[in-house]
Amino acid sequence: MEESARSAVPSDLEVLSSLAVAARSELQGKKGGDVADRLDPHRDDPSARMTSALEDPGTVVLVGALDEAVVGYALMEIGTAPDGTIHAVVEEVYVDPPARSVGVGEALLDGLLTVARERGALAIQSVALPGDRATKNFFETHGMVVAAVVREFREETGLTAVCGPMIGWVEQMSAEHHVVIVDFAVTVLDDGPPVSGSDADEAVWFALSEVGALHLVDGLGTFFAEHDLVPEHLLPLVD
Repeated sequence: MEESARSAVPSDLEVLSSLAVAARSELQGKKGGDVADRLDPHRDDPSARMTSALEDPGTVVLVGALDEAVVGYALMEIGTAPDGTIHAVVEEVYVDPPARSVGVGEALLDGLLTVARERGALAIQSVALPGDRATKNFFETHGMVVAAVVREFREETGLTAVCGPMIGWVEQMSAEHHVVIVDFAVTVLDDGPPVSGSDADEAVWFALSEVGALHLVDGLGTFFAEHDLVPEHLLPLVD
């Protein structure tokens, strides 16, 4: 079978509506899905959303197919940001579960990226529910790392930030896991204190001058030192 993506047409409305209903139903089993459902203005009539999307020139609707059978869709809004630049937001990507992991989602996202570039978008943003690692991995694998960094930072601290350059990466391996951690610098836009996410007990700012007195996880002090993030007088204190 061959996977593909194309622009949706009015005759796709019935299958699009069915897929949109299935997508919203699947949200219920995910962390934050109940909130997303309550905030969805089209929760009671997904078909109306698809109808308006097909008619709106600022909305991109693609369908994903295996051979000729439509098994997924993607929806993206393109608009103008406050600074006057063109900005794209991927609002929905859904593939029928039996048709996943064969390239349909990738074809849909590649199609969205192509349209965004053709329309002059300088940035493209994706949305994923908290804890939905499969969706986050999907977006990050397709180059949306900057958006992923900003999203993760907000989830872990409750603050808004702008992603800066990559600082470095570390690799952790064990009998059960092989993890690569990539670290980025960010500029925090909010003035308030950080608020920890659900997977941490507390989030607190520390000055670099205080880092040497903290109990750090294995390897973190070395990372700080190797990337010149710790003042010289603290280097003897790192692991």
